[in-house]
Amino acid sequence: AVLIAATAAMIGLCHSIVLLDRPELYVPSDRLVSWVRALTTLGTDNQWIVATGDAALAASVERSQRISLGVPS
Repeated sequence: AVLIAATAAMIGLCHSIVLLDRPELYVPSDRLVSWVRALTTLGTDNQWIVATGDAALAASVERSQRISLGVPS
């Protein structure tokens, strides 16, 4: 988690498309939503694509900004 945030800050991330895959594997569930929201404030005019299986993280995003590939079994 720290490496992602530090790298984004160090390279001056802006006007980019950022792909984040399964952050719930590395960030505790009680901090996940706030951590991802904090990441999205790094830089300006970035587009974040986050692949997740975490229901709370998915629910924290407006329905119009989500793409669901189905319910995991």
